[in-house]
Amino acid sequence: MFGRKGNYSTLEGDGQSHKDSSQNKKVAVVIFAGLCVVILLVVIAVPVIIVTNTHEKHANDNPGLQCPEAELERIDCFPEKDGKVNKSACHKRGCCWVDGEPVRAPYCYFPASYGYTVKSVNDTDAGLSIHLNKSDSLLPYREPVLQLQIQVYYETDYRLRVKISDPNNKRYEVPFDHDDATEKAKNPIYSFKLLGTKVGDYFSFSITRPSTNTIIFNSKTGLVFSDQYIQIATDLASKYIYGIGEHVGNLSLDINWNTISLFSRDQSPEGNYNVYGVHPFYLSMEPDGNAHGFFLLNSNAMDFVLQPTPALTIRTIGGILDMYFFLGPSPAQVVQQYTELIGRPYFPPYWALGYHLCRWGYRSANNTREVVERMRDMLIPQVLTGTVPF
Repeated sequence: MFGRKGNYSTLEGDGQSHKDSSQNKKVAVVIFAGLCVVILLVVIAVPVIIVTNTHEKHANDNPGLQCPEAELERIDCFPEKDGKVNKSACHKRGCCWVDGEPVRAPYCYFPASYGYTVKSVNDTDAGLSIHLNKSDSLLPYREPVLQLQIQVYYETDYRLRVKISDPNNKRYEVPFDHDDATEKAKNPIYSFKLLGTKVGDYFSFSITRPSTNTIIFNSKTGLVFSDQYIQIATDLASKYIYGIGEHVGNLSLDINWNTISLFSRDQSPEGNYNVYGVHPFYLSMEPDGNAHGFFLLNSNAMDFVLQPTPALTIRTIGGILDMYFFLGPSPAQVVQQYTELIGRPYFPPYWALGYHLCRWGYRSANNTREVVERMRDMLIPQVLTGTVPF
């Protein structure tokens, strides 16, 4: 019996061993499953962290990059309306990106410091000469101009000219019979201030009316100067701005993310379309009732983009930025100063003050002759103008 008992004892011990082994296997399975979960989380989380850090780094790889937080302060860095704007494409331009669903404000917008830095500043007999270098920031379009020259002319007491051009390559300029000023105005009612005066500072300038400290123009972030894309932006003195023709709309322009295109074409006057004339000029009313004007001497296709800051972004596809500022201070004086520069309207001949008849759709020369004869038969002095087709 001893032997059976011993055998029994041996079998009892083996049973305990199998039980411990089973528990160990369960623990091992649990540990293995836990490790798998951890590895899975790492596999998922690490790329997300890397991508996030990469994007953050890419968005902040310009020195001193700061992204405006206010929606109304955003200057569009991706104006193409082809649906290709996304975070990756935005960051490749060195611009800021915001997730979400803004109704009108851009997703991709310029940082606070962008574009060009100051190389040198020199006084001239007529004002200032400033040379700029392209900064390390990326520019949205190909063939950026690497160096710029800013010429500031204090032309008269009420007119200031700021000309931004490429000093190394001749670019198209509108043929314009206007001599550059050779001396500074004696008592200007405006003040030009360069906001970055040291070598390496980001370029920006402001124009103010010292009598009221009203800002007339301040070149906000986003000065871009490429071969076929030029852009400058500014805050506006108020929401009351007029001009930027030719288009159909209200006298006071809508500033709620409103793009006004200037490109002369034969378009019937309807909707917010660019039509026959191009007048890159606006008149702005200031909070205290003073007025000032702005004129861009450029004949390329361009956009004036108004936003409710209130602010304005000007884009054009060629030429230079040749800007004139008229300080008024009354609206009538602004218009007088503007026409003094570009030329007064000609005095019309006496016959031009009569009745004019014009329409689209004269079918033939005979049809047109019949209309003229009916007017003569009724003794109505008239000038008849025909347009296509005829």
